[in-house]
Amino acid sequence: MKRVYSSHIDRVGWDDEAGQLHVHFSNGTEGFYEVPVEVARSVLQAPSIGEELHRVVRGSYGFTYLKRKGKE
Repeated sequence: MKRVYSSHIDRVGWDDEAGQLHVHFSNGTEGFYEVPVEVARSVLQAPSIGEELHRVVRGSYGFTYLKRKGKE
């Protein structure tokens, strides 16, 4: 997982074997998006990961929660 400088995201990482883009949000929510590797690459290489995640991933790919805000 790569720590990022974002107002909403703490860490992000790509699991190549599972095809999952893992995201740890600054509010404590954790989970992943199942996306093609090209999409993950565009997010991870973007100048603003948060903006790219919102522009390319949110609304187009489902999010699987591993941990919800404030819950174990």
